[in-house]
Amino acid sequence: MPIPPSLIGGSLPGWAFLQETRERQQATFESSTDIQRNVDGMREKLTQPFTLDELMGDRQLLRPVLQSFGLQDEIDKGAFIRRIISDGPDDPQGFARRLNNTDFIELSRTFEADPDGLIRLSDTEVDNLIQAYQDEAFEVAVGEQEPTLRLALNFEQEIGDLARDAASDRSFWFKVIGSAPLMEVFQAAFILPDGFANLDVDKQADYLQNRAEQQIGSDPRAILATDEGVQTTVRKFILQTQLQNGPDALTPGASALTLLSAGAGFGSQSLSSLILSNAV
Repeated sequence: MPIPPSLIGGSLPGWAFLQETRERQQATFESSTDIQRNVDGMREKLTQPFTLDELMGDRQLLRPVLQSFGLQDEIDKGAFIRRIISDGPDDPQGFARRLNNTDFIELSRTFEADPDGLIRLSDTEVDNLIQAYQDEAFEVAVGEQEPTLRLALNFEQEIGDLARDAASDRSFWFKVIGSAPLMEVFQAAFILPDGFANLDVDKQADYLQNRAEQQIGSDPRAILATDEGVQTTVRKFILQTQLQNGPDALTPGASALTLLSAGAGFGSQSLSSLILSNAV
């Protein structure tokens, strides 16, 4: 088993602690025997030409490869993954495009075979896959203890590039809507209404744009391309999640909340809102 990360809860202090210690903790995590074995296997097998059959037939390799794309839960869907890759990333009728999932599209693009049926990855591509695997594996390990922090880590890693690379505000929000983890962060951070996911996708994009302008500023895509904008949104997400789940022992003012909420005339919800607002 990999060396688990050390966490102090899913509150804002817990997030700050993880940020301050992540580099050291992830290095320790990556030194675990299981992680290093997978990294060595990826580097050995992916740096030489291989076929799709060879990839699909090597479960020990396929697992970290899928995890590089956040698709580790698909490991037992061999026919499904084979179809994603073999159809290619650009055919509008291909499986990857029809599913409209950026992770599947990138998997298909990365492992697209040449005319000889061989998959050839550059050293840079292999390095990127290994780093993505290590990052995702660490996030999963964090999430096993604190799911809120895993979502925050994923958001921190993905949203900036998405905001910078999008051709327009609308295409940015469409990509966000297609990502369940990103939408879970925005759902809490922007306090989206129940039934939001049932709206037409164009209406979802419009609502997200308007809500983001209210919550973080007049040009949300530009703001989310900055570290400050990302951290502001993550803090809103963590605070709103705390409010929904109830404050923990590390929530600022939690001791006072415990005492005051026991007194007559004080509602715990209003008190928690007051105390948490001072932590923003």
